Amino acid sequence: MEYATVTFQSGEDGYQEFWLMVAFLSKFKELGDISKFFGRFQVASKDSIVLSLKKRKVSDRMQEIAKYVEESGLSDSDMAELLTVRARKQDVEEFYQLLHDVDSYRSAYRIKYQKELKGNGDEAIWHHFLKSHKWIFGLSLDLRFIEDFLDEQSIGMPSTEGRGDAKADLLGYSDYTVLVELKTPDTDVFTPVKTSNARTNTWSFTPEFIEGFSQCLAQRTDWEKSSPHKNMVKDGERLDRGIIRTIDPQVIYVVGNKEREIPRNSQKIAVDLKRDTIERFIRNNRNVNIISYDELYKRAYQIANGET
Repeated sequence: MEYATVTFQSGEDGYQEFWLMVAFLSKFKELGDISKFFGRFQVASKDSIVLSLKKRKVSDRMQEIAKYVEESGLSDSDMAELLTVRARKQDVEEFYQLLHDVDSYRSAYRIKYQKELKGNGDEAIWHHFLKSHKWIFGLSLDLRFIEDFLDEQSIGMPSTEGRGDAKADLLGYSDYTVLVELKTPDTDVFTPVKTSNARTNTWSFTPEFIEGFSQCLAQRTDWEKSSPHKNMVKDGERLDRGIIRTIDPQVIYVVGNKEREIPRNSQKIAVDLKRDTIERFIRNNRNVNIISYDELYKRAYQIANGET
């Protein structure tokens, strides 16, 4: 019997050529018993690898995954970025489900976080969600970067009877403080019918929207006055007010859903009037940044998915 040596000239460690040869030889299984080979060796699928990892202790799993990462040439920062992007995509998906109440998702959210929610309305749900995903505010707004948020903060100067102590839904900070006032996506910005007091080329705002806006103005005034006399506390420790300053504070007012109320592709004259009215209102308010929930969602989506 003559023998021939087959060398693997290319491919990393020759693994590709090796398995090509195995596949070739398997066509001649009637000439020799190769059952022992296939009994000992097999191609590992993703599912089999995952199943194998799940059977191990957590510490062993971590070591094995770390080995895969190292052998693949990925760095720790690469993996951290990958996990961050993946988490943000999940956050955006949950944002979408809440925004459109997919399959009554808000009710499911309320049940899941019932011990953490403060209040019964949808505003409490949005308060909890946005507080739990602060990157959506920190990266998605045309403001200074927001490092962190304090929840339901006292920003007023109460009277001797303990009254008049205004509270902000969220108090954001980095170098300077920012206030956040939350309504809901279902809050209407405009009245269904134009009122008789509305001027030409304008539309009437709802009382809910205007009251919320007035609340924003009052909060920034209260905070500007009281800020020099208040400690900012997080987890029982005072924050350094020498670093975190308050100068002419801004308020982020999150309210409504433009695509629901004033969709861009509408051909109705009334919708055009509403869109122009709110745009004028936004552009002429320096200290109150008005943004709708669908706008906030779109910006978060673009960040999470790397789109511009």
